[in-house]
Amino acid sequence: MTARWRRAGWRGRRRGLPPVLFPLLVALGLSALFLSMVTRYLQPMIRTMAMSRATNLISVAISQAVDDCLSSTGAAYADFISLEKGEDGKVVSMTGNPQTTNHFKRLVVERLAERLEELGPEELGIPIGSLTGSIWLNERGPRVRVRLRAVGDVVAVYQNSFTDAGVNQTQHRVTLHITACVYLLLPGEILPVTVEDTVPVVETVIVGEPPDTYLHLDKGDN
Repeated sequence: MTARWRRAGWRGRRRGLPPVLFPLLVALGLSALFLSMVTRYLQPMIRTMAMSRATNLISVAISQAVDDCLSSTGAAYADFISLEKGEDGKVVSMTGNPQTTNHFKRLVVERLAERLEELGPEELGIPIGSLTGSIWLNERGPRVRVRLRAVGDVVAVYQNSFTDAGVNQTQHRVTLHITACVYLLLPGEILPVTVEDTVPVVETVIVGEPPDTYLHLDKGDN
């Protein structure tokens, strides 16, 4: 009985946890608890920096999307606006081309959505050093993971602006006011971010004052 009990006890000890494993599990648990407390303490700063970084990147993506579409289509002012001039050379009417404007706007929205989907944690992530406030540690260290979980609505609306361009001349500029809504996946929360930006599309200088009436580029397209 004694020999059998000893053999059973030996097998039990062999099947138990190695002595070094228990301290390791305790250390891992304490480390996880410490990281959780640090993350909770730094969460407001992480949220603010993530929103700032995402806003800057999305603003750049908006401008790049418009530039890409202008380059790929070769669109010019005459493709968007038709000017009718009087005998004195002054513009008497301005008419938008809905086929071109609608197509171009759709391309910009699609291209922007693609660019936003391409933003990854390496661009959106926040270096740990940046959270310390030290200029020596800024942009250094491992990154707090931030991901773009989903792209919400991307809305683009044409706008017109007329500014004085000299004696008896007016500059007409067509712009796109773009609103992009995205969701950032931060440690422990999902943060909605909305970015609005206005990007020039085409422009020209017309002789004299602009006509009192002209066709809005977004008419019938909203």
